[in-house]
Amino acid sequence: MQAGEQTKTRRQRRWLIAAAALAALLWPSADLAWHLRDLPHLGMHWDDTIYWLCGKSLAEGRGYRILSLPEEPCQTKYPPLFPAMLSLIWRLHPEFPTNLPWAMLLAWSMLPLNLLLAARLFREWGFRPVETWGLCALLALNFYLILYSISLMTEVAFANLVLTALLLAMRGARPTAAPWWAGLAGLASAMAFLTRSSGIVLLGLAVVLFWPRRQRRQAVWFCLGMLPTVAGWTWWVKTHQVVTSDYNLLYYVDYVRFHLLSFTWRDVPVLVWRNLGSILTALGGMHLLGISTQWHGVGFRILLSAATIGGWVTLMRRVGMFPVGWFLIGHIGALTLFHVLPGDPHERHLLPLLAPASAGLWVAARGTLRVALRWLRGAALTQTVVGALLLAGLGCLLWVGLLSNVAVASHSRRMLPESRRDRDEFRAAAYWIRDHTPADSRVLWAYSDAMGYLLSQRKGRSMFVPPRLHYYDDREGALRLSESAVDFMRRYGLTYLVLRLPRTPSATLDGVAMLRLCAVAEQAPELRLAFQAGTTSVYVRTSH
Repeated sequence: MQAGEQTKTRRQRRWLIAAAALAALLWPSADLAWHLRDLPHLGMHWDDTIYWLCGKSLAEGRGYRILSLPEEPCQTKYPPLFPAMLSLIWRLHPEFPTNLPWAMLLAWSMLPLNLLLAARLFREWGFRPVETWGLCALLALNFYLILYSISLMTEVAFANLVLTALLLAMRGARPTAAPWWAGLAGLASAMAFLTRSSGIVLLGLAVVLFWPRRQRRQAVWFCLGMLPTVAGWTWWVKTHQVVTSDYNLLYYVDYVRFHLLSFTWRDVPVLVWRNLGSILTALGGMHLLGISTQWHGVGFRILLSAATIGGWVTLMRRVGMFPVGWFLIGHIGALTLFHVLPGDPHERHLLPLLAPASAGLWVAARGTLRVALRWLRGAALTQTVVGALLLAGLGCLLWVGLLSNVAVASHSRRMLPESRRDRDEFRAAAYWIRDHTPADSRVLWAYSDAMGYLLSQRKGRSMFVPPRLHYYDDREGALRLSESAVDFMRRYGLTYLVLRLPRTPSATLDGVAMLRLCAVAEQAPELRLAFQAGTTSVYVRTSH
């Protein structure tokens, strides 16, 4: 009896230590989430306000629609699971923007779950407890993961569902496992697909994981778990999709048709080349947010990417790493063929691979460390020198990685006042639109049309620099687009223009286009300045 009580006490002590360690790991992100609980950065990603707005539409019983557009089309671009989760907040607390702290709580809650799932994956791959905790610490301090856990974006939720599906598939592939484990993996894959369409890659697990192992029942159970959801969402999209060739509207409602209108087959080599180069640096760049974009920073990212891939190869040989390997290949392959929108880094789209990438990087670093220590103890002077250089290189990598994330976190803290000032100025402009314009007024929102609608209840749309211009770095095309802003307003019946002058000029295509748009607004005789709050201005189009 006494031995049993001692065992129970030791188990309770281990749980308390683990809980305290997890709380310590989560403290940096929780502290940042608390200080940003009013979400002053809402709209920074553009997609976040669309998800939030679609959640409002669902909560109000108006269907899955984009309420900010005059047409109020059905949302057929983004799957509905994440907006459905956000709709619960709208139902419980419908007052905007006072409901934003609850949205922050929901978004941040995805991070602890991500760490727990990653820890389970690391243990499945045979990592020791100390290695698992070390990898979880790297994840908890990774600023990309923190950034998307304090934003109303799908990345962390999608990563959690992907990890859940892969863990369940690994369990279902065991020879003694019941077939329903594969069915649970299919359900988790279906939920991942309903979060991001790229989750369709998981459907291949039935073919590449279960079928070759002669686990026919598991393959059927997996398909029964996933296929009905895929078929249902595909049917709903086909029956509710807007039939249009309007390029601007397609941006909102149909990624594939927007892509096909933006690129031709002759553009495929450029797409693949630019995407592969970006993915190669992004694999390592996921650990180094804030590192220089100059040649040495790019080289540093490529070095980490190569180490990550080398670690994956080692894991594949030792533990199989299947079906994670299939998802890696399928997900990266899909990213290679399709465009990434302007200002949308590949690191964001690779975030579901962050846990496997961290594991691969650690395996490579561990192997290098063993070689360095063995050579450091070697009799030859050359071996000792090489071993010391390898140790110094590993220390430099660790130091730069931690320093880059800490520097970005510190910079984000310093940017809080400016972020809130930008938010307040935009709100002032939106409230002016609400209080001084007819209810049926239409607005060209140069920042976020969904956010503008939430604040002013005035419908409108935004202009976008086509992705093709970015892939070819066509600055002249971007400038011509900005110069056509008045024609764009006339074509879509937009009476007001709300834009924000960037506080820090950017050399990117979007930054150049925005500066040109501000100059056009000041000089165009058809536009008259009606209101200004700091760097945010409201113009009215006087000619009809």
